[in-house]
Amino acid sequence: MKHIHKNADPNSFTDWKLLANDDWQPSWLNFQDPQKAEVKKSLLAEQGSICCYCEKDIRNTESHIEHIRPRSNPVYSGDELHYGNLLCSCGPKSKKGTPSHCGDKKGDWYDEHNFISPLTPDCEDRFNYTAYGEIIPNREDDNVAKVTIDKLGLNVPSLIALRRARIDVFLDSDINEVEQKEFLTNYIETNTDGSFNEFWTTANHFLRNNFA
Repeated sequence: MKHIHKNADPNSFTDWKLLANDDWQPSWLNFQDPQKAEVKKSLLAEQGSICCYCEKDIRNTESHIEHIRPRSNPVYSGDELHYGNLLCSCGPKSKKGTPSHCGDKKGDWYDEHNFISPLTPDCEDRFNYTAYGEIIPNREDDNVAKVTIDKLGLNVPSLIALRRARIDVFLDSDINEVEQKEFLTNYIETNTDGSFNEFWTTANHFLRNNFA
């Protein structure tokens, strides 16, 4: 899980909310384009075009605006249009018969005491990655990390397979250690379009732990 630095609301989003009056109030139900498209574009830019949870590339695939604190819960109803509560997750739905993950899996669940958010500054240090493609808590006693992995479905078979395939490239036995380190160093650099490569924290983990 890569740490996400939030920016200010897009101007069009702010201006739209300022249109509130006695006869009309902005809500998620009447939140439409072009403002909604601008918000999603801004979220993708903040995240480097990778899913806020699993880090799959979501530039050319289905994705949705994710509420960290679910808008379905009356306790958080005031946050439904709060930009700081919005992220962009892959989805919205997994293929029929396959386990869901990320925002689709999380659904209406939220527990502030048992959830590691991508907005949490130390979120990258709370997880480790095995050579088999699994994501695990950095500390065995970190139950919050365990709950987060489970509630987001970060170890569903499809994600493990994708990570494993990428790790096989990271740790290619046909190239020497100098070349591996150079590859990983380049891999975690921001691309010219501002995007990050898939599974950024997985690559960073192997770079830090294998080539410190």
